[in-house]
Amino acid sequence: MRVSSLLLIALIPVTLGACFLDSGACTYEHRTLVLGGTASGSIGGTPATPVAVSVMLNETRNANPDFRVLNLTFTGQLDGSFSAAELRDGSTSPPTVLAAWTGVPWNPNIDLLTASPSHEMLATLARAGTLRLALLFGPAGSGGTLDATLAVTTDGDWMHPRCD
Repeated sequence: MRVSSLLLIALIPVTLGACFLDSGACTYEHRTLVLGGTASGSIGGTPATPVAVSVMLNETRNANPDFRVLNLTFTGQLDGSFSAAELRDGSTSPPTVLAAWTGVPWNPNIDLLTASPSHEMLATLARAGTLRLALLFGPAGSGGTLDATLAVTTDGDWMHPRCD
């Protein structure tokens, strides 16, 4: 009888859900924006093999602390010495750099400490066909550039990750 009572007590939290046990579990929200395209161009004066690129913005609100992270991935063979990548607003002249992945070795994640570039800004620029990603090769891009126009592939809305 005692074992069944303990089992019943242990199962109550499972049946009531995680939000019941963790009062902070349902107070924050998460959303994701995924942008994709194909980067092409030349490296060292020679046409380079096109590379599939993806930029993902993940962010939370009402968390402690909130976070905003841009992640860059590319699929394919890079023909030169990759040095950096820049997310650019092509609607300005010259294009405005919105975020940059730099350093050796480079990190595919950028922690965004400000509200810009926002989810809405990136989605709007991508839908207008003016959001660009430049992959730079050689020191300071002197070896060449691959350029991609980014389009929205996933535009997630705010959701409660552990409660919906």
